[in-house]
Amino acid sequence: MKGLKTACCLLLLGCLALFLCGRAESARLFDDLNNVLKQALALSPETEKQEGDVYTAEYSAFDESAYTQFLSVFLDNGFEISQWRGRGRTVHVTFVSEDAIVTLDCDGDNERAVITCPCALLTQTFHLPVQSGDRVLFGAYEQDNDLANGPEEIEWTVLEADQDSALLFSCYVLCSQVYVQAGLNEEPSAYVAYWEDSYMRKWLNSEFLSEIFREDELSRLMLCRVTDDPNPYYDTPPGNDTLDYIWLPSVSEIERYFPNKVSRIVPATDYAFALKHITYQFSPVCGLRSAGNNTGSHACINMYGSVYDVRRNDSYSAIRPMVRVKFD
Repeated sequence: MKGLKTACCLLLLGCLALFLCGRAESARLFDDLNNVLKQALALSPETEKQEGDVYTAEYSAFDESAYTQFLSVFLDNGFEISQWRGRGRTVHVTFVSEDAIVTLDCDGDNERAVITCPCALLTQTFHLPVQSGDRVLFGAYEQDNDLANGPEEIEWTVLEADQDSALLFSCYVLCSQVYVQAGLNEEPSAYVAYWEDSYMRKWLNSEFLSEIFREDELSRLMLCRVTDDPNPYYDTPPGNDTLDYIWLPSVSEIERYFPNKVSRIVPATDYAFALKHITYQFSPVCGLRSAGNNTGSHACINMYGSVYDVRRNDSYSAIRPMVRVKFD
C-alpha cells in the first residue's frame, strides 16, 4: 500500500477545496450503494453481517488501487470526509452525507478492509431483505412540479417480500392516464378493453417504465404473470392473464393488502395534480386493472376508499403502479 497516506491526503485536500468552492454540497444519496461498492472495489465482500441497525462488510485483497478508487467513488457521489486518521499502513475514514455515515477501516499490511454503514441505506436500495410494510426508494419521477431540480426518488410500500425479491406499490399517485384512448375509431368498441389490450397497460410498460427507471434499475424488474382477476362486485367476465413489468392492482389485491378503506386513500404528488386530470389532490380516484360493471369501464378506488366504483375506460384515472424488484 505504498503511497497510501499521500493519496489519502491529496483526496482530503481535494474534498476540502470542493467544499470551499461550494461544490461539495450533499448530493443525492446512492441509488444503489452495493453497486457503488462493487464498482469501487471490483469484488464482493468475503463476509457480510447485520447487527442491529449496522451493516458490516469485510474485504480482502484491498490494495492501494482499491482504496483510492473506493474514496473517489464516494466523493463523486456526494459524501464528504468528516474524519481521517492514519498511522503507518492503517487508515480510518468517515464519510458523511445528510444523515448517513459510512466508515472505512483499512489494514494496509494485510490488505484487508472493513466497511460499515446504516442498514437503512441498504434496505432502501434492496440489498438487505425487507419486510411487508417497509418503505423503500427506487426509481425517480417528477413529483414536486419543479422541473428545474429534476425528478424525485419514488417511495414505495413493500406489500410482500421473500429472500429474492419484493412486491412494491407506489406510496403516492404519480400521474394519470386513460384506460383506453378515445377516438381510436368511430366504433363504440374503441372504449371496450380488458387489461390485456388496454392503452393503460401498453403505456405503463413502455413510455412510463423507461422514464422512471434507469437501465440498471430496469434490469432488476421482474417480468411477472399478472392475473386479470374478476371483479367480485359485478359479473363482467375477466380477460386473460398477462406478463408485465409494471401494472395496476386488481380489486381483490387492494382488498387483501388494504382491508381498511382509509389506508387506500393517498395523495397525488404536486406534479400529478398539476396535470389537471385529478379533481381532488388528497383523495384522487385511482384506477384498477379489474373490469367494471361492463367491458367499457374499469374498477377504481373512489375518494372514500371504496373499490366497487367504476370509471369509463376513456376517462382519466390516477395511477399508483405496482412492480416486483429483485434484490441485488
